[in-house]
Amino acid sequence: MLTQPFIALAAAAILALMTSCAGPQPIAVEDRYVEPTAGPEVGEVFGSRQTMNLGDYTAYVYAVDEKRLIAPRENWSRPLRVFPGSRQIKVVMKRRGFVAFLNFAVLIEAGKEYEVRFEGKVSPLSGAGYCAVWICDRATGRMVSDLQMPESEGGKMPDGWVPPFLLSH
Repeated sequence: MLTQPFIALAAAAILALMTSCAGPQPIAVEDRYVEPTAGPEVGEVFGSRQTMNLGDYTAYVYAVDEKRLIAPRENWSRPLRVFPGSRQIKVVMKRRGFVAFLNFAVLIEAGKEYEVRFEGKVSPLSGAGYCAVWICDRATGRMVSDLQMPESEGGKMPDGWVPPFLLSH
């Protein structure tokens, strides 16, 4: 026969397990990114999405100056307002099970629009592939960040591969 203290202890243990598996913890207020109000004195950064042979790739801003955005993936296409100046932009590149976190140093100018862009190739047979990710000025298409090439899903960058957009500059 189960005693009352045992039942209470078991209930407390079950409750503790259920609350620890409740999902992602909320972002602490001091760790959240707060957007400035709209106006000509801020820059804007957009994410991007492409449909490739094995699904959609989405690249979006995850954090600015180590301050995380709330619901960044859901808002990938909405312009993110950023104060001008030297900024650390953390980007997520995502497709199904593949996720890459990339850090970019970008000089944001007031009144300009920027976009996270990428090019890549994914094998429809093996799913292996690679991609190049960067941030550019939307008006000119010029890169304003370094170019990063995370390996994806067991793929590897081919020797001598240069993203086609670099060949045109």
